[in-house]
Amino acid sequence: MTNRLILSGLERIGGNVAATRKGKEVSRDSIKSFVKGAARRAGLPNHGPHACRHSYATGLLAAGVDLRTVQALMGHSSIETTAAYLHLLPGAEVSAAAKLEASRKASTDTSGGTVTPLAQARVKRAKGTE
Repeated sequence: MTNRLILSGLERIGGNVAATRKGKEVSRDSIKSFVKGAARRAGLPNHGPHACRHSYATGLLAAGVDLRTVQALMGHSSIETTAAYLHLLPGAEVSAAAKLEASRKASTDTSGGTVTPLAQARVKRAKGTE
């Protein structure tokens, strides 16, 4: 379920969905203050609440979640907005190439699973017996 769907199901208090346990609306300033205090207590720099979105998107991409799924989870209307997070993943291109190569090697592995004539031909070609 996307964040947008989750949030749309919550009761709104004023224009926001964030509320205290007593049902009072939480202001943006209160959220900023909370994040600032949490960062200070953790000994981290305060980058504000929006940094949580950046961290979430980058974590998803680093875990291998595809760009379209991250776009939907973030609620971005444009894939280009989501793609901007890719610059935070140095070596992503090398990692993608390695995954492709591993996939190709796995498809030519005849040690188990169903072996198709195409896979057999690839193995023969790789061994030079064809």
